[in-house]
Amino acid sequence: MRERTKNDLGTPAVVLNALRPLGPIRLDPCSNPWSIVDAEVRLDGSPGRCGLAADWHRLAGPQLVYVNPPYGTGHMPRWAEKIVLEAGRGCEVVALVKGDHSTQWWQALRRPARAIGYWNGRIAFLGGAFGCGEFASSLVYYGRRARLFARALEDHADVRLMP
Repeated sequence: MRERTKNDLGTPAVVLNALRPLGPIRLDPCSNPWSIVDAEVRLDGSPGRCGLAADWHRLAGPQLVYVNPPYGTGHMPRWAEKIVLEAGRGCEVVALVKGDHSTQWWQALRRPARAIGYWNGRIAFLGGAFGCGEFASSLVYYGRRARLFARALEDHADVRLMP
């Protein structure tokens, strides 16, 4: 088993339970050995199972893709680009990301999003080398069910529907 790093911050049950009204998660392209995301398809970065290289549309089609990308230095620009690409190809995507609103990668994620949920408080992540994030987090939504996403998160986040 590999060592835990700051790139293995697992999504806690409180976030996954909030998203339950969206239905089952088909694809988790950023899984790790400690993940509790109950996705039908999990890609963990091992050889042949890289979420950045995978064709999410082929693996998930229009079904839900849940992404909690690695937060380490240099990872987010590539993941933001991949999230936007796959959402543009028709995947329904929820991305849990650091609330780093002044960055270019954040702006790239925001522009095509259908809704953004600014999580109330800090998220206590699972696993990883650090566990609790010392930063704000947001859930960014791409798909046709933005209002359902907003209702699902109403008790946990300040949700903004995008024009």
